[in-house]
Amino acid sequence: MIQTAILLLALLNNATAHPLIKRDEYAIPETVIILLIMLGAGICVCVGYAINATFGFREDGNGMKPMTPEQQEYMAQVRVTNMNGLMAEGARSHRGGLRRGEVVYD
Repeated sequence: MIQTAILLLALLNNATAHPLIKRDEYAIPETVIILLIMLGAGICVCVGYAINATFGFREDGNGMKPMTPEQQEYMAQVRVTNMNGLMAEGARSHRGGLRRGEVVYD
């Protein structure tokens, strides 16, 4: 049991330490690697722009349209009706309606 644990610990130690070893023997110089990464990032930006230009950047056909006079008149009527209802509710609460903390279940 102890021998297995020691063997497992030795294997894990080698497996985790190996990627951390400094590697200087690259097939291409480090500056070329950095330039390739920058080039890849630039290509990704261009591809993203192309996708967005193809499917985005369009005017939304369902945008805000100007209201017709009939719609403006209807909205004014609804506002007046709602305001009258609120005023009636407020007047009822001052004249002996519900008191503070009182709850009514309809």
